[in-house]
Amino acid sequence: TETIISACSHRRINVKSEITTSQFIKSYWNYYLELEDQLIQTKRFVDFDISNYKTFSIEYLKLLQATCSEIDVVAKIIAEKLDPTFLNLKSKNIQKWGFVIQKHFKEIQSKEVSFLNDLHITPWKNWAYEQYMDRNGYVRYKLASGAETPHWWTAYNKVKHERTSYYQKEKINYHRANLENLISAMSALFVLETLFIKQLSKDDNVNLTKSTLFELE
Repeated sequence: TETIISACSHRRINVKSEITTSQFIKSYWNYYLELEDQLIQTKRFVDFDISNYKTFSIEYLKLLQATCSEIDVVAKIIAEKLDPTFLNLKSKNIQKWGFVIQKHFKEIQSKEVSFLNDLHITPWKNWAYEQYMDRNGYVRYKLASGAETPHWWTAYNKVKHERTSYYQKEKINYHRANLENLISAMSALFVLETLFIKQLSKDDNVNLTKSTLFELE
């Protein structure tokens, strides 16, 4: 039996079985709430104020990597549920799971959330992929015309792979591990899981602990 394993939490779920609402909440939503709680704890040291959004730290770096890694894990589980053929793909990167998710959740690009009833964020704005056939007849995926990779995902990859490289004068990628990118990434995970839980729980009575930080507009 195939399994998906989260590197951050070592949680397992059988991807060939049907995922119930309660399973998803227990295995994924509760972990999201834990990440959210860890962000809330940082408020004791850096207030959630726009003037602090470029503040960077090791704690933000750790949470940014954990949050974006979880987005990758959750997105693959969702893609497998929405499109069983996704299981057969050899590599399952953001272009591939993004294409599947956008196909079934067309509203994700425009989903706006409020952060503490103050800041309004559209974390998946202008995010879209399309399929094309390469010269050898293989199906490939790329950003659609006019679309762009979310800035928080770029920050995550730069922090992960090129942490000490410069991206602006006197700024290294480590500086991208800041409060703004972390809030945006966490709001993206919130949107992704909320949309999926709503679909899973159409016929269920869900006892869902609400987010403390975010609310769908």
